Amino acid sequence: MASQSNKSLIDGLSVLSYLANHGSREPVGCREAARQLGMNTTRVNRLLMTLKEVGMAEQTDAKKYVPGPGIHVLAAQCMHGSKLLNRAFKALQRNTEITYRTALGVLWHNEVSYLVYSDLSKGISAGWHEGPGVYPAELSTIGRVLLSNRNDADIDALYRNHPGIDVLELKKTLVEARHFGYAIIKHENSYNIAIPISRNFEAAISFVNVPLDVAVETALMQLRAIAADITSEE
Repeated sequence: MASQSNKSLIDGLSVLSYLANHGSREPVGCREAARQLGMNTTRVNRLLMTLKEVGMAEQTDAKKYVPGPGIHVLAAQCMHGSKLLNRAFKALQRNTEITYRTALGVLWHNEVSYLVYSDLSKGISAGWHEGPGVYPAELSTIGRVLLSNRNDADIDALYRNHPGIDVLELKKTLVEARHFGYAIIKHENSYNIAIPISRNFEAAISFVNVPLDVAVETALMQLRAIAADITSEE
């Protein structure tokens, strides 16, 4: 018999992720969290109270929630134990000649979580934590190149509750990313470009605001060299 998913665990992790993402900017209320997550308010309230009991959340005087010390401990443990981050930091530190901003991100549902968003010429240690944190995947080259690994049914499921997004148009961009092996978004005077790192790491690396006079193939060559450096120990 195939194992069944634990719905309570899935819901708890969803609430924890929402709290970690939004609670650092402003306290999280149960109703708004429930609306954003598509869950019952009573259930969200119970899960947030449970997170508070184990130190993952703290409650304000207004009865809203912010990340507790447990989240910071978990974040530190994950960062120190991340093979991807450790390898990426070393590889990126060896590429200080790159003059445009470099980003490293992973796909989480329909959002990109940026692990690195840095101007390498200024040193990664001083700027690895910059950037948007999380960003809509459909608007990100990292998001698009990672979404291109998903089939149409997965894309439909991810964006079922997002009526403002043109899923058909998104699928066209994913077909292009799948075909070329990279995603590109052009602006008036620059472009963003991303490639996946490898099959073993569900992550991608990108250059942000590359001047239009830099050939796409040149940017791709640089990105591939960094990706190869990150995966060289595999």
